[in-house]
Amino acid sequence: MIAGALLINCMMVYLLVFIAGFVLLWYIQLLSKRRQLELETQNRELQDLNAAKDKFISIVAHDLKTPAANIESLSQTLQERFDDLGEEEQKSCIEMLVESVKTHNELLNSLLDLSRLRLGGKRFNPERLNICKLVDEVLEQTKLQAQQKRISQSNQTDEIFVNADKNMITTVIRNLMVNAIKFTYSGGRIVVRSEKKNTEVIVSVTDTGIGIADAKKDRIFGIDNSESTTGTANETGTGLGLMLCKEYVKRNGGEIWFESEQGKGTTFFFTLPAFT
Repeated sequence: MIAGALLINCMMVYLLVFIAGFVLLWYIQLLSKRRQLELETQNRELQDLNAAKDKFISIVAHDLKTPAANIESLSQTLQERFDDLGEEEQKSCIEMLVESVKTHNELLNSLLDLSRLRLGGKRFNPERLNICKLVDEVLEQTKLQAQQKRISQSNQTDEIFVNADKNMITTVIRNLMVNAIKFTYSGGRIVVRSEKKNTEVIVSVTDTGIGIADAKKDRIFGIDNSESTTGTANETGTGLGLMLCKEYVKRNGGEIWFESEQGKGTTFFFTLPAFT
């Protein structure tokens, strides 16, 4: 009997060891698969981050073309026609040239700031901003482009104050204005408005342009929106400016969206925290 009991005990020990080994092997395989999935996820995230970084650099590079083109055009005008221009025209050209240089420098600074933000090395700097004054500054920067297409720009914002980063929000409004000019026919109109609702301010940019095609509406803010629609005067671009707008608005605690109908124009809206 003792021998039989020992045999049974041994068999039970072997069985327990076998089960324990099986469970251990299964657990190791589970950990291995989990680690593999984690590595694959991290790899995808790194790839997405690198893709986003490249896209953002492309966006700012695209936006740099606008003031650079203005600087080139105004410089040529002053060089070739300086003596033919009246004193007021000379002064106007020089003022616009200075503003274009400022815009160019601001965009370069935005590129540096964005790089720091993406790397987590710099926080945005919110401050008390007068939306009406900010829009006036942007409309001055985009005045030359609007004049070239005989498009009227109207600032109908109120004296409302927000808590936001000036460089970021200036870039947002400028991108929306440049887009509106690009997709509006000669003789059209662009209006910027503002409205305060509880603890936030809604800013809108409305144009009388060609509108957004239904096929593009779902991905207009996406990183895969790499194809740019040609403007009404055959203007080109990367089609990535709106992604930068979304990034900046989001970092300021707001949301951005749009309403559009083909042939009847588009309105972009974005919110910002009201200054209290």
